[in-house]
Amino acid sequence: MGHDHPYLLYLSNMQNRRINLYKWVFRIALWASLLLPGLSYAKSSTRLIEKNPVIAGQKAYIALPYRSKRGLPQIIIYSHGSNTTVTRNLNDPFMKKMRSYGRYFTRHNYIFAASAQHGANRGSLKSVQDMYNLIHWVQKRYRTKRKVHLIGFSMGGLPTFHFALRYPGLVDRIAGLAPTIHLRDWNKRRYRAIRRIRIGIWHGDRDQHVSFRQSQLFVRRARRYRLHIRLVRIRGARHYDVDNELKGRILRFFIRR
Repeated sequence: MGHDHPYLLYLSNMQNRRINLYKWVFRIALWASLLLPGLSYAKSSTRLIEKNPVIAGQKAYIALPYRSKRGLPQIIIYSHGSNTTVTRNLNDPFMKKMRSYGRYFTRHNYIFAASAQHGANRGSLKSVQDMYNLIHWVQKRYRTKRKVHLIGFSMGGLPTFHFALRYPGLVDRIAGLAPTIHLRDWNKRRYRAIRRIRIGIWHGDRDQHVSFRQSQLFVRRARRYRLHIRLVRIRGARHYDVDNELKGRILRFFIRR
């Protein structure tokens, strides 16, 4: 009885082969993630896919629902403030906020995306083109709704509204978070150009960087041209109290009919 039963040997060999197969699959996936970082993805416990491609020279962060069972997802484009930008370091404090947005909105069948947008862009044409490139990149690879939602925080309000002025037919709704708006540039023609876009602004009345008064004047002038912009005053809130804390309110604004 010193020899193993043939059937037990067969089972042992099969188990070893299976273990070796798993090892090779793991190695291939690891090498692919190192050699092709723009095409790799990481699936988290919240069931999303995260990508970090470089699009036309600009780093991007994209979070997609792992599986969509509620129809075509809609894209949300986030435009950042002047002292932050998108990187591939997911442990960066700003990138942690982007991932928080990604986890939240992918659960509700949205694709969340942000571009480095040439850093402190001040709403330049390049930053607007970066937004267009990002949308095109996503829609070329995934089936989505045609129109997108926009979120602009602080300086990000400039490229957000400039994009809406340039491509009004592509924008569904805009959520401005203490957005920078150059009031001197806004006239009847500009307000009329975005009249079909639903806009909401959330702004702290103790903002020390972008005056709450600016948003009040922007909304007041819009009424002259029959454009209703929803302004929500966050009492006691400072500038950085609204950049990552209002996801639930933004979601309700996006889905409200």
